[in-house]
This record gives sequence, C-alpha cells and structure tokens, in this order.
Amino acid sequence: MKFLYALLTLLFIAFAILQWNDSDGIIWMLTYGTVAFGFFCATLGNYFFKHIFWLIVLFTIWLITYIPHVVVWVELGMPSIVEEMSAANGYIENTRESLGLALALISLLIMYWVEKTRAEMNEKLELEYES
Repeated sequence: MKFLYALLTLLFIAFAILQWNDSDGIIWMLTYGTVAFGFFCATLGNYFFKHIFWLIVLFTIWLITYIPHVVVWVELGMPSIVEEMSAANGYIENTRESLGLALALISLLIMYWVEKTRAEMNEKLELEYES
C-alpha cells in the first residue's frame, strides 16, 4: 500500500501543479495539495482519520454543489469537455471540476476505508492476543 500511496502523492502533486494557470487555481492547488499531503502521511504510516473524515465530509458537500452543472451537461447530450482547454461554457469548467473533486473524494474514501478497517483488525488481534 505504501507504494500506491506514494504514487497517489505524486499524482495529486502533479494535479496541483497543473492548476497553476487556472483562474481559480489556488482553490484547486490547495485541494489537490491537501489530498497529496494526506497520501504522503499515509506513505509514512501516519493516518489522520479525523482530518481525512472531515475532508471527506467537506468534499462531499462541495461535490453536491456541482450536481446542477453536471445535470446541464448531461441534458445537453454530454458534449466533450476536453476538446478545448478554454471553458467557453460554465458547465464545461464545472463538470471538469466536479470530476477532479470526485477523484479526490473517491481516493480519500478508499484510503480511509482501507486503513480504518486495517486499524480495527489490528486492534482486535491485539485484544485477542492479550486475552
């Protein structure tokens, strides 16, 4: 898992760097940077479950705010959101952002679930060993 977490750290750092010239890049650099930091800590064996939990809650609420934009995109027949880099229509930019946020959220959810399950199993094994 440590190799995967290190790879995800680098991936989210790359995502953050790619946001440099975006109009709202600072928000996305902080978002992806925070996710990268979470995976970096996980690579070192530090799992900040409370912090990751609250990031998951925040990202979920934030993602819900993008639903109307994604609905517009779907109603328009899901036109390409990658043909051109300039977002001429608001739904294009918002759909792209929702996908990036969903990727960050899913990554954190998987890490949280895997490591929380592992920690609980280790705790049970320790209790069984002690008795």
